[in-house]
Amino acid sequence: MISPLFQQFQPAANEWRRRLKRAFNWWLDELHALLPSRLALASKGECVVSVREQEQLFLKVKSGNWQRLSPGQEKSVRGVALLALPDEMVLEKCWQLPRAAEENLCEVIAFEMHRHTPFVAEQVLFQHRVLERTETQLRVRVTLVPKTEVDRRLAVLASRGLMPRALVFGNGGGERRFPLAGPSTRARRRTAMLATAATTFAAIAVLLPVMEHRDRVTALEQQVAAARFQAGQARQLEAAWQSRVERHRELLERRTRQWPVVTILRELTELLPDDTWLLRLEIARGELRLEGESSGASHLIALLENAHSLRDARFASPVTFDRQSGRERFTVVTQLAQTPLHSATADGDER
Repeated sequence: MISPLFQQFQPAANEWRRRLKRAFNWWLDELHALLPSRLALASKGECVVSVREQEQLFLKVKSGNWQRLSPGQEKSVRGVALLALPDEMVLEKCWQLPRAAEENLCEVIAFEMHRHTPFVAEQVLFQHRVLERTETQLRVRVTLVPKTEVDRRLAVLASRGLMPRALVFGNGGGERRFPLAGPSTRARRRTAMLATAATTFAAIAVLLPVMEHRDRVTALEQQVAAARFQAGQARQLEAAWQSRVERHRELLERRTRQWPVVTILRELTELLPDDTWLLRLEIARGELRLEGESSGASHLIALLENAHSLRDARFASPVTFDRQSGRERFTVVTQLAQTPLHSATADGDER
Protein backbone atom coordinates (compact mmCIF):
# COMPACT_ATOMS: atom_id res chain seq x y z
CA MET A 1 0.00 0.00 0.00
CA ILE A 2 2.80 2.44 0.87
CA SER A 3 4.79 1.90 -2.30
CA PRO A 4 1.91 2.74 -4.71
CA LEU A 5 1.09 5.87 -2.71
CA PHE A 6 4.74 6.97 -2.78
CA GLN A 7 4.90 6.45 -6.53
CA GLN A 8 1.68 8.39 -6.94
CA PHE A 9 2.89 11.50 -5.06
CA GLN A 10 6.58 11.43 -6.21
CA PRO A 11 6.06 13.49 -9.41
CA ALA A 12 4.25 16.18 -7.47
CA ALA A 13 7.00 16.22 -4.81
CA ASN A 14 9.70 16.60 -7.48
CA GLU A 15 7.80 19.45 -9.08
CA TRP A 16 7.50 21.28 -5.76
CA ARG A 17 11.24 20.72 -5.11
CA ARG A 18 12.15 22.30 -8.45
CA ARG A 19 9.82 25.26 -7.78
CA LEU A 20 11.32 25.84 -4.34
CA LYS A 21 14.84 25.69 -5.75
CA ARG A 22 13.97 28.23 -8.48
CA ALA A 23 12.37 30.49 -5.88
CA PHE A 24 15.37 30.25 -3.59
CA ASN A 25 17.78 31.06 -6.46
CA TRP A 26 15.56 33.98 -7.53
CA TRP A 27 15.59 35.28 -3.97
CA LEU A 28 19.44 35.03 -3.81
CA ASP A 29 19.77 36.84 -7.15
CA GLU A 30 17.51 39.64 -5.93
CA LEU A 31 19.59 40.01 -2.78
CA HIS A 32 22.77 39.95 -4.85
CA ALA A 33 21.40 42.68 -7.10
CA LEU A 34 21.10 44.97 -4.09
CA LEU A 35 24.89 44.82 -3.48
CA PRO A 36 27.32 47.35 -5.03
CA SER A 37 28.92 46.18 -8.26
CA ARG A 38 32.36 45.67 -6.69
CA LEU A 39 31.02 43.54 -3.85
CA ALA A 40 28.74 41.67 -6.21
CA LEU A 41 31.61 40.62 -8.44
CA ALA A 42 33.90 39.74 -5.55
CA SER A 43 31.21 37.61 -3.88
CA LYS A 44 30.66 35.49 -6.96
CA GLY A 45 34.22 34.09 -6.90
CA GLU A 46 36.66 33.83 -9.80
CA CYS A 47 36.13 36.17 -12.74
CA VAL A 48 37.22 35.27 -16.27
CA VAL A 49 38.41 38.15 -18.47
CA SER A 50 38.67 37.98 -22.26
CA VAL A 51 40.55 40.39 -24.55
CA ARG A 52 38.78 40.77 -27.87
CA GLU A 53 38.95 43.04 -30.90
CA GLN A 54 40.15 46.61 -30.41
CA GLU A 55 41.43 45.60 -27.01
CA GLN A 56 37.95 45.44 -25.52
CA LEU A 57 37.59 43.54 -22.25
CA PHE A 58 34.73 41.19 -21.47
CA LEU A 59 33.96 39.64 -18.09
CA LYS A 60 32.25 36.39 -17.14
CA VAL A 61 31.57 35.18 -13.60
CA LYS A 62 31.36 31.40 -13.17
CA SER A 63 29.01 30.02 -15.81
CA GLY A 64 27.31 33.34 -16.55
CA ASN A 65 27.24 35.27 -19.79
CA TRP A 66 29.99 37.48 -21.15
CA GLN A 67 29.56 41.15 -20.30
CA ARG A 68 31.70 44.07 -21.37
CA LEU A 69 33.92 45.19 -18.52
CA SER A 70 33.17 48.75 -17.48
CA PRO A 71 35.92 50.99 -16.05
CA GLY A 72 34.34 50.93 -12.61
CA GLN A 73 34.56 47.14 -12.36
CA GLU A 74 38.34 46.77 -12.87
CA LYS A 75 39.24 47.13 -9.22
CA SER A 76 36.74 44.42 -8.26
CA VAL A 77 38.35 41.71 -10.38
CA ARG A 78 41.99 42.35 -9.42
CA GLY A 79 43.55 39.26 -7.90
CA VAL A 80 40.60 36.98 -8.80
CA ALA A 81 40.66 37.28 -12.60
CA LEU A 82 41.53 34.55 -15.09
CA LEU A 83 42.52 35.32 -18.68
CA ALA A 84 40.49 33.34 -21.22
CA LEU A 85 42.09 32.48 -24.56
CA PRO A 86 40.30 31.14 -27.63
CA ASP A 87 40.56 27.42 -28.27
CA GLU A 88 42.23 27.95 -31.68
CA MET A 89 45.27 29.37 -29.89
CA VAL A 90 45.78 26.13 -27.95
CA LEU A 91 47.70 23.23 -29.40
CA GLU A 92 47.33 19.84 -27.75
CA LYS A 93 49.22 16.75 -28.81
CA CYS A 94 49.99 13.35 -27.32
CA TRP A 95 53.64 12.34 -27.25
CA GLN A 96 55.26 8.98 -26.82
CA LEU A 97 58.38 9.25 -24.66
CA PRO A 98 60.70 6.73 -23.00
CA ARG A 99 59.85 5.79 -19.41
CA ALA A 100 63.28 7.00 -18.26
CA ALA A 101 62.33 10.57 -19.25
CA GLU A 102 59.79 10.83 -16.40
CA GLU A 103 62.38 11.96 -13.89
CA ASN A 104 63.12 15.13 -15.93
CA LEU A 105 59.94 15.31 -17.98
CA CYS A 106 59.76 19.12 -18.27
CA GLU A 107 63.34 19.35 -19.53
CA VAL A 108 62.78 16.52 -22.01
CA ILE A 109 59.60 18.14 -23.36
CA ALA A 110 61.36 21.48 -23.77
CA PHE A 111 64.25 19.76 -25.55
CA GLU A 112 61.94 17.81 -27.91
CA MET A 113 59.56 20.74 -28.57
CA HIS A 114 60.96 21.62 -32.01
CA ARG A 115 60.59 18.01 -33.18
CA HIS A 116 56.88 17.70 -32.36
CA THR A 117 55.69 21.30 -32.94
CA PRO A 118 56.61 24.26 -35.18
CA PHE A 119 57.88 26.11 -32.09
CA VAL A 120 60.85 26.01 -29.77
CA ALA A 121 60.47 25.92 -26.01
CA GLU A 122 61.26 29.64 -25.60
CA GLN A 123 58.31 30.60 -27.84
CA VAL A 124 55.50 28.85 -25.96
CA LEU A 125 53.95 28.27 -22.58
CA PHE A 126 53.34 24.57 -22.09
CA GLN A 127 52.13 22.07 -19.57
CA HIS A 128 51.91 18.31 -19.64
CA ARG A 129 49.92 15.47 -18.17
CA VAL A 130 50.89 11.81 -18.11
CA LEU A 131 48.02 9.79 -19.53
CA GLU A 132 49.48 6.30 -19.53
CA ARG A 133 52.58 4.50 -18.26
CA THR A 134 54.07 1.24 -19.44
CA GLU A 135 57.32 -0.47 -18.56
CA THR A 136 59.17 1.27 -21.39
CA GLN A 137 56.93 4.11 -22.64
CA LEU A 138 55.06 7.18 -21.44
CA ARG A 139 52.00 8.63 -23.11
CA VAL A 140 51.97 12.35 -22.36
CA ARG A 141 49.48 15.02 -23.42
CA VAL A 142 51.27 18.34 -24.00
CA THR A 143 49.24 21.57 -24.11
CA LEU A 144 50.95 24.73 -25.35
CA VAL A 145 50.11 28.29 -26.38
CA PRO A 146 52.31 30.89 -28.14
CA LYS A 147 53.90 33.41 -25.82
CA THR A 148 53.45 36.32 -28.21
CA GLU A 149 49.64 36.14 -28.04
CA VAL A 150 49.68 35.72 -24.28
CA ASP A 151 52.11 38.62 -23.79
CA ARG A 152 49.95 40.91 -26.00
CA ARG A 153 46.84 40.18 -23.95
CA LEU A 154 48.69 40.53 -20.65
CA ALA A 155 49.98 43.92 -21.75
CA VAL A 156 46.41 45.07 -22.46
CA LEU A 157 45.27 43.90 -19.02
CA ALA A 158 48.29 45.51 -17.35
CA SER A 159 47.38 48.85 -18.95
CA ARG A 160 43.98 48.56 -17.25
CA GLY A 161 45.56 47.62 -13.91
CA LEU A 162 44.64 43.92 -14.10
CA MET A 163 46.96 41.01 -13.46
CA PRO A 164 45.37 37.57 -14.02
CA ARG A 165 46.48 34.66 -11.91
CA ALA A 166 46.13 32.02 -14.63
CA LEU A 167 45.22 31.31 -18.25
CA VAL A 168 42.16 29.22 -19.03
CA PHE A 169 41.18 27.50 -22.26
CA GLY A 170 37.77 26.43 -23.42
CA ASN A 171 35.50 25.92 -20.44
CA GLY A 172 38.27 26.64 -17.91
CA GLY A 173 38.88 23.06 -16.81
CA GLY A 174 41.63 22.59 -14.29
CA GLU A 175 43.72 20.52 -16.66
CA ARG A 176 43.77 23.40 -19.16
CA ARG A 177 44.82 26.15 -16.80
CA PHE A 178 48.24 27.82 -16.73
CA PRO A 179 49.21 29.51 -13.45
CA LEU A 180 50.87 32.88 -14.01
CA ALA A 181 53.22 35.00 -11.92
CA GLY A 182 52.50 38.57 -12.93
CA PRO A 183 55.22 41.17 -13.45
CA SER A 184 54.30 42.87 -10.22
CA THR A 185 54.64 39.61 -8.33
CA ARG A 186 57.95 38.88 -10.00
CA ALA A 187 59.08 42.42 -9.37
CA ARG A 188 58.14 42.23 -5.71
CA ARG A 189 59.84 38.87 -5.40
CA ARG A 190 62.94 40.18 -7.19
CA THR A 191 62.91 43.33 -5.06
CA ALA A 192 62.58 41.27 -1.89
CA MET A 193 65.44 39.04 -2.97
CA LEU A 194 67.61 42.05 -3.80
CA ALA A 195 66.70 43.71 -0.51
CA THR A 196 67.53 40.52 1.38
CA ALA A 197 70.84 40.21 -0.46
CA ALA A 198 71.66 43.88 0.14
CA THR A 199 70.82 43.53 3.83
CA THR A 200 72.94 40.41 4.07
CA PHE A 201 75.91 42.04 2.35
CA ALA A 202 75.52 45.16 4.50
CA ALA A 203 75.46 43.05 7.64
CA ILE A 204 78.54 41.18 6.43
CA ALA A 205 80.27 44.47 5.60
CA VAL A 206 79.50 45.80 9.08
CA LEU A 207 80.20 42.62 11.04
CA LEU A 208 83.31 41.50 9.17
CA PRO A 209 85.55 44.37 10.41
CA VAL A 210 84.11 43.91 13.89
CA MET A 211 84.87 40.20 13.82
CA GLU A 212 88.36 40.84 12.44
CA HIS A 213 88.93 43.48 15.14
CA ARG A 214 87.66 41.07 17.79
CA ASP A 215 89.95 38.32 16.52
CA ARG A 216 92.85 40.78 16.48
CA VAL A 217 92.06 41.93 20.01
CA THR A 218 91.79 38.31 21.15
CA ALA A 219 95.16 37.50 19.59
CA LEU A 220 96.72 40.59 21.21
CA GLU A 221 95.21 39.66 24.58
CA GLN A 222 96.68 36.19 24.27
CA GLN A 223 100.07 37.66 23.38
CA VAL A 224 99.86 40.09 26.32
CA ALA A 225 98.90 37.25 28.66
CA ALA A 226 101.81 35.16 27.41
CA ALA A 227 104.18 38.13 27.76
CA ARG A 228 102.83 38.85 31.25
CA PHE A 229 103.37 35.22 32.24
CA GLN A 230 106.91 35.30 30.89
CA ALA A 231 107.53 38.59 32.70
CA GLY A 232 106.27 37.06 35.94
CA GLN A 233 108.61 34.10 35.48
CA ALA A 234 111.47 36.52 34.71
CA ARG A 235 110.70 38.50 37.88
CA GLN A 236 110.70 35.29 39.90
CA LEU A 237 114.02 34.26 38.39
CA GLU A 238 115.39 37.73 39.02
CA ALA A 239 114.22 37.65 42.63
CA ALA A 240 115.74 34.20 43.15
CA TRP A 241 119.00 35.32 41.53
CA GLN A 242 119.06 38.49 43.62
CA SER A 243 118.51 36.43 46.75
CA ARG A 244 121.40 34.18 45.82
CA VAL A 245 123.59 37.16 45.07
CA GLU A 246 122.73 38.68 48.44
CA ARG A 247 123.56 35.42 50.21
CA HIS A 248 126.86 35.10 48.37
CA ARG A 249 127.64 38.72 49.14
CA GLU A 250 126.80 38.20 52.77
CA LEU A 251 129.02 35.13 52.91
CA LEU A 252 131.84 36.99 51.20
CA GLU A 253 131.46 39.92 53.57
CA ARG A 254 131.45 37.56 56.52
CA ARG A 255 134.58 35.88 55.25
CA THR A 256 136.31 39.16 54.62
CA ARG A 257 135.12 40.55 57.94
CA GLN A 258 136.44 37.65 60.04
CA TRP A 259 139.87 36.15 60.41
CA PRO A 260 140.44 32.78 58.80
CA VAL A 261 140.02 29.81 61.11
CA VAL A 262 143.58 28.73 60.42
CA THR A 263 144.85 32.09 61.70
CA ILE A 264 142.71 31.81 64.82
CA LEU A 265 144.01 28.30 65.56
CA ARG A 266 147.59 29.40 65.00
CA GLU A 267 147.23 32.33 67.43
CA LEU A 268 145.61 30.10 70.06
CA THR A 269 148.46 27.64 69.72
CA GLU A 270 151.02 30.39 70.17
CA LEU A 271 149.28 32.18 73.06
CA LEU A 272 148.01 29.35 75.25
CA PRO A 273 150.62 27.88 77.64
CA ASP A 274 151.68 24.25 77.43
CA ASP A 275 149.79 23.32 80.61
CA THR A 276 146.47 24.30 79.02
CA TRP A 277 144.37 21.69 77.26
CA LEU A 278 141.33 22.46 75.07
CA LEU A 279 138.54 19.95 75.30
CA ARG A 280 136.13 21.81 72.99
CA LEU A 281 136.43 24.67 70.47
CA GLU A 282 133.36 26.10 68.78
CA ILE A 283 133.01 29.01 66.34
CA ALA A 284 129.45 30.15 65.67
CA ARG A 285 127.75 33.49 64.90
CA GLY A 286 130.91 35.55 65.23
CA GLU A 287 131.80 34.03 68.60
CA LEU A 288 134.55 31.65 69.79
CA ARG A 289 133.81 29.31 72.70
CA LEU A 290 136.67 27.48 74.43
CA GLU A 291 136.27 24.73 77.04
CA GLY A 292 139.27 23.02 78.66
CA GLU A 293 141.63 22.63 81.65
CA SER A 294 144.61 24.71 82.71
CA SER A 295 146.94 25.06 85.66
CA GLY A 296 146.32 28.84 85.71
CA ALA A 297 142.93 29.56 84.15
CA SER A 298 142.79 33.07 85.56
CA HIS A 299 145.68 34.17 83.31
CA LEU A 300 143.95 33.01 80.11
CA ILE A 301 141.84 36.16 79.67
CA ALA A 302 144.92 38.36 79.59
CA LEU A 303 146.66 36.06 77.14
CA LEU A 304 143.65 35.97 74.75
CA GLU A 305 143.47 39.77 74.73
CA ASN A 306 146.80 39.78 72.91
CA ALA A 307 145.34 37.85 69.95
CA HIS A 308 144.70 39.91 66.83
CA SER A 309 141.75 37.76 65.75
CA LEU A 310 139.93 37.83 69.11
CA ARG A 311 138.43 40.48 71.34
CA ASP A 312 136.32 40.85 74.48
CA ALA A 313 137.38 37.57 76.10
CA ARG A 314 135.49 36.57 79.30
CA PHE A 315 134.57 33.55 81.38
CA ALA A 316 131.17 32.17 80.46
CA SER A 317 130.96 30.29 83.82
CA PRO A 318 132.92 30.17 87.07
CA VAL A 319 136.24 28.34 87.06
CA THR A 320 136.09 24.98 88.87
CA PHE A 321 138.83 22.68 90.14
CA ASP A 322 139.05 19.12 88.85
CA ARG A 323 140.47 16.84 91.56
CA GLN A 324 141.27 13.99 89.20
CA SER A 325 143.44 16.03 86.84
CA GLY A 326 144.51 18.61 89.39
CA ARG A 327 143.68 21.42 86.97
CA GLU A 328 141.08 24.17 86.71
CA ARG A 329 138.18 23.71 84.35
CA PHE A 330 137.18 26.83 82.41
CA THR A 331 134.78 28.05 79.75
CA VAL A 332 135.87 31.18 77.87
CA VAL A 333 133.81 33.10 75.34
CA THR A 334 135.39 35.69 73.06
CA GLN A 335 134.25 37.67 70.02
CA LEU A 336 135.92 37.29 66.68
CA ALA A 337 137.68 40.46 65.66
CA GLN A 338 137.37 42.02 62.21
CA THR A 339 140.14 41.81 59.68
CA PRO A 340 142.36 44.89 59.21
CA LEU A 341 141.02 45.45 55.63
CA HIS A 342 137.41 45.46 56.77
CA SER A 343 138.26 47.69 59.70
CA ALA A 344 139.88 50.25 57.44
CA THR A 345 136.85 50.19 55.11
CA ALA A 346 134.46 50.67 58.01
CA ASP A 347 136.49 53.56 59.37
CA GLY A 348 136.52 55.21 55.96
CA ASP A 349 132.72 54.90 55.71
CA GLU A 350 132.30 56.49 59.15
CA ARG A 351 134.57 59.39 58.20
